[in-house]
Amino acid sequence: MSDAARTVVRATDPARDPPSAAEMDSFSGDPHFMLSLARGLLVLQAFVSNGPKVTVSEAARVTGLARATARRCLYTLEKVGYVRSDGPAFVLESRFLPLARAYLRSLGPEGSVQVVLDRLRDQVDETCAVGKLDGAQVLYTSVARKSRTLTLGGTPGLRVPAFCTSMGRVLLAELDSGEVDAVLRAFPPVKFTAYTVTSPDEVRERIREAGRNGFSINDQELDVGLRALAVPIRDHRGRVIGALNAGGEAQRLANSALVGRFLPLLQEAAEEISQLIEQV
Repeated sequence: MSDAARTVVRATDPARDPPSAAEMDSFSGDPHFMLSLARGLLVLQAFVSNGPKVTVSEAARVTGLARATARRCLYTLEKVGYVRSDGPAFVLESRFLPLARAYLRSLGPEGSVQVVLDRLRDQVDETCAVGKLDGAQVLYTSVARKSRTLTLGGTPGLRVPAFCTSMGRVLLAELDSGEVDAVLRAFPPVKFTAYTVTSPDEVRERIREAGRNGFSINDQELDVGLRALAVPIRDHRGRVIGALNAGGEAQRLANSALVGRFLPLLQEAAEEISQLIEQV
């Protein structure tokens, strides 16, 4: 394949990065190609790799464009309302949200949730999953995995007990006491590891704690060496319709790190998933 052909393939394949500033020169003889538009879109890509704020110098460095060209692109984007200046830098404006939502809607519910889940996985650098309550178990509906020797979760369709898992407890926290009792009768607490809490009263307290805190941590109760944190996913009425978790090796992830670093990211992702499910 020629260099020109590789450039065309790269430019038209959405799974690949956009062509660089230098590669755009190969289109210089095409009367239908709008170089200024292509450069503006290239500058927008700088927010993906360098965001949320991008200076003129950073935009030029990331894109390979001349500094003056990058400045004109950002100036134009500001004038049409897609970015705004914030001191020496530029930030994206909310005008992009309808475009992003339209793209995610085109993927359908499962595809749009997976996009959010994949991004969360890359942010926390750990396996993430979405699940829902199925009787006394949690059914995994979406998973974004990290390739590690020891990692959380499995594949969509996996079922795990609700009473001793992070997702299970945030899901059970939405039920009344009678419904929780029914779950514990259907799947009586048993020891999976030395850390598994099996006292019914203590299990109930862990569930109530998940409701009070808005999150739950599973500290090696299902698998030795694994910790996970989960948050609820709510609909527009505030009802819990699912759960989102992230976790990995206990030796790398202290509970304080799960709460301090992971929790805000999971809460943001859960809110985004909630909105997507409502809109798709």
